This record gives sequence, C-alpha cells and structure tokens, in this order.
Amino acid sequence: MLTDEQRIKAIHSRAASLEKQANTQKMRIMQTAAFAVCFGAVIAIACFMPNLAAMVEHETLINNMTASIFSDSNTLGFIVIAVIAFVRGVAVTVFCYKLKKWRDDYPSEFKE
Repeated sequence: MLTDEQRIKAIHSRAASLEKQANTQKMRIMQTAAFAVCFGAVIAIACFMPNLAAMVEHETLINNMTASIFSDSNTLGFIVIAVIAFVRGVAVTVFCYKLKKWRDDYPSEFKE
C-alpha cells in the first residue's frame, strides 16, 4: 500500500514524463517542418533560377551593359545558387547552434 506522499510523487513523476514526451514530439515536429521548408525553398530557388538568369541576361543586353561581368556568361545562375547555398548553410548552422543553446539553458524536461 502506498502512502499519500508516494502517490503524489508518482503522479508528479508521471505528469513530468508525459510532458517530456509531448515536448519531445513538438521538437521533432518543429525540426521536420523546418527541414521541409528549407528543402522546399532550395527546390523552388533552383527551379526559378534559370528564369532569373535569363531575365538578367536579357535585360543587360537590352540596356547595353556590356561591361558587366555577367553580360555574356551563363554562369550567373550558378554563382547566385552558390552564394544562396552558402548563406543558407550559415543560417542553418547558426539556427542549430541557437537551438542547442536554448535546449541546454531550458529546464531538464526538454533534454533527452
């Protein structure tokens, strides 16, 4: 037979366990959603980039900007994709660092 104190401890322990499971599930959902959004953004940018490069090349030829380094080059799209990929990589790295720091600073219920 359990005493009242033991029952209360068991109830609090079970509530903490359930809250930890719920928070872990929320964190997984947030991580999956963030990955899906970033992946979708990369795919959308990759699909849109050829049209953007064609517009820029067409506009530079129309505006007689022959001194531009991109005027006769088809590599503008690749350069822009590389710069965007680098910036996104830095942003994801910083986000992951901040998320880890936030999880470390938070109470132990978020830690696995």
